[in-house]
Amino acid sequence: MKQLHDVFVYGTLMSGFGNNSIISHTEPEIDCSIGPIKATTEDDFMLTAYTHSFPAMYRFVGADAAPVHGEIWSVHPMTLERMDTLEGHPHWYKREKIWVKAENGVRVQVMTYIMQGRLRGQQIPNHDWKKFKENPINRLTYR
Repeated sequence: MKQLHDVFVYGTLMSGFGNNSIISHTEPEIDCSIGPIKATTEDDFMLTAYTHSFPAMYRFVGADAAPVHGEIWSVHPMTLERMDTLEGHPHWYKREKIWVKAENGVRVQVMTYIMQGRLRGQQIPNHDWKKFKENPINRLTYR
């Protein structure tokens, strides 16, 4: 079995959202994924709703930056390639290593996707996409 890669996801790749099938529905003979484990970034970022359809996480210094909530998944290299394609790596989102704290308190170095370019979209309160989409007004768009 090939080495799995730990990836922090914070939007439509999380469990319960449309793009999670890229991670969770894998071919058992070829690749596998393990997760999710709830986690929060150690560093502060800005999380925005990019047209309310999906979130964008930016490196941002300022009072509005805060840790972002999401999930850790351990994925096969083939799954990581599919995720790179979805995220437009390295031109739109760039895959980078960051530190997160898992819900059990363990510190883990993971890869995640950071939006490139200027800050766009509405700031997501609490830096939590799942909570943001629980609001009926925000649920009307892509899940």
